[in-house]
Amino acid sequence: MKLIKRETAISLFICFFLLCIASAPRSIEVLNKNFLFGFDQGKHWLAAKSIVIDHALPLIGDEVGGGGGFFQGAGWYYLLAIPFLFFQGNPYGQLFLMFCIGLSTVILAYYIFSLRFGRVAGFCISFLIAISPSIAIQSRFAWPPFVIPLITVFYVEALYRMFQGGHRSWFFIFFLLGLMTHFEIATAATLGIATCIIVFGTTKIRPDVLKDSMIGGFIPLIPILIFDLRHQFLNLKGIWRMAVTAPTQPHPPSLSKLFYDHVAVFSSNLFGTFPFFPYRTLFIPACVVLLGIIICDRKIKKEYKLFLISLFSIPCIIFVIFLFYKAVLWEWWLLELPILYIVLVGLLCSYLFRKNIFGKIIILLFFVKLIQSVIPYTRQMWKHDYDDFGGTQKIKGRTEAIEAIFQDAKGTPFGVLVFTPPVYTYPYDYLFWWIGTKKYHYVPHNEKRGVFYLLMEPDAGKPWSYKGWLETVVKDGAVVSTKELPSGFLIEKRMAQ
Repeated sequence: MKLIKRETAISLFICFFLLCIASAPRSIEVLNKNFLFGFDQGKHWLAAKSIVIDHALPLIGDEVGGGGGFFQGAGWYYLLAIPFLFFQGNPYGQLFLMFCIGLSTVILAYYIFSLRFGRVAGFCISFLIAISPSIAIQSRFAWPPFVIPLITVFYVEALYRMFQGGHRSWFFIFFLLGLMTHFEIATAATLGIATCIIVFGTTKIRPDVLKDSMIGGFIPLIPILIFDLRHQFLNLKGIWRMAVTAPTQPHPPSLSKLFYDHVAVFSSNLFGTFPFFPYRTLFIPACVVLLGIIICDRKIKKEYKLFLISLFSIPCIIFVIFLFYKAVLWEWWLLELPILYIVLVGLLCSYLFRKNIFGKIIILLFFVKLIQSVIPYTRQMWKHDYDDFGGTQKIKGRTEAIEAIFQDAKGTPFGVLVFTPPVYTYPYDYLFWWIGTKKYHYVPHNEKRGVFYLLMEPDAGKPWSYKGWLETVVKDGAVVSTKELPSGFLIEKRMAQ
């Protein structure tokens, strides 16, 4: 009993320590409540509103696919509906959701991998996730691909159980891959292909296992398949167009240029995972050597070796897959890879730490060096970002502009037309609805009648571009007043004639 209590106390202390470490780079916007609320956030928050307020249940999510044109799953919309409900429509709810997802990824990684590989391995993995710059930044604004790392933690655990011979793990692996289509379909597709190559190439396939895999992958795709049945297989046709019949570019890149461009993206993804120090060039060779030592170690079980080889191989396979995609490669398609890198490095560190006293010294020095790198980086973020008003891009600047219009109207009916560089006005549509409904009990129309306001967000790259909008789209009405806010927003009050 005393041993159980001692183990529990140690685990609780480690979890508390990990939460403190993980919160430092993730909590800036949670505390200052001034977060990015742009095109995507506005669009997604409107979708959450349609679920909670309008009771409209979507089957599909964002349109993606470049030249193909197809849709992701709607899981991100339903996930956002939860904070929308609890925070009564306050956009801060989506930021709180991302913060909780970030901390959950750290704590669940510690719990899951401690059970599978021991406390040292669990701590190494979760600590690396906690301090990873590229993963920590994902908790600071809401975006669907940023859910992928949390799902990948469960995917990695299921992958190891598959190598152990767990038949149910096949269902969960492909269920999780299907679930990823609701957050980033490119990630789900490429990781799915790599997974099939790995598991079907190293494991004897049985009919029941194949059936479980198909069922697991099919379940998350049911809403999209229903949508396709209703719309002449729009998604399948879009995927086909992108993968097979995508339009050729006037000057397609050479294979060598494509290779080096992909290397740059993958390198940024890898080295952005760790708060690296000056010895970056030694990192990959050291990992390869240590992986080779483990593979040659006869005391290590076969399934564990296959698992480590898979963690190393999957990024390589995904790199080759993307060589067939002769267009821009975006780094958010690779957000599963940092978790794979970290699990691999964490397990290598655990092996070396358990080996002997010299291994312990090397790993302790490695972690001390990482901490020395991450502390000044985190301090600089707090110094720069905590008091950053954000101009026209963050929630405080946008809320200030909307409040200024409501206060100027003084309770009289009015309309609003918005100019914004992305053209679509999703964030403003949502904020006018939310602030108008909750505080002023009035939502302005978007017509040029009576008193109406023009809210203009200047384009940082083309600060004069709004003038063309004034001269063409909204020529009507007599100008009553014009003012510029400290954030950079321009507000023009007009009276229809």
